[in-house]
Amino acid sequence: MYACVKSVPNFDISGKFEVAAIQKKSSPFKLEKVEEGIQLSMILPVREPNSENALSHEQVISCYMDILGAFSKRIIASLERRQEACKAKLFKNLGTAFTDPNGMQIAYKEDNRLCVFNMPSYDAMSDCIKALQFSMFRSVLEEPTWIDQIIKALLNDTEQNHEDAGGFKYSQLVSMLCEIHMYHA
Repeated sequence: MYACVKSVPNFDISGKFEVAAIQKKSSPFKLEKVEEGIQLSMILPVREPNSENALSHEQVISCYMDILGAFSKRIIASLERRQEACKAKLFKNLGTAFTDPNGMQIAYKEDNRLCVFNMPSYDAMSDCIKALQFSMFRSVLEEPTWIDQIIKALLNDTEQNHEDAGGFKYSQLVSMLCEIHMYHA
């Protein structure tokens, strides 16, 4: 397995990596000159699924559920604030609101930009909040729409607390949500 990073043309760092590789007995880096400049590859060892250090699928899911549990109160608060913001935008622009043939509520803001209120998304946030309140973390992980709504809520929440929780880093929560989103994309 290779993780490749291409460098900027005419930026020669090859000497630095060669010196570092010589100083170590072995190096996971492989450096090649290519037409655009240089390419740095890193060789990562592959663990067999039966390896004693490899995590099973259930262990990964269990860890994900622990992360959700550690941050569930903050996620719930962000989802609730997002729901309130969505309702406030719709009510503020109610005079220009209409429902399109697909069932979406659309309104025009003061600056003539469209504002869309999507009832299925609003309902998904409500269902996700209920699942989190009852510690149904596996259900949350298995519902891509809920994961998407959590990501949107966390990204748009100006009051979101980015501190670590329950022994997990906030960045682990974000990484986990992005990985699940990409898996279902």
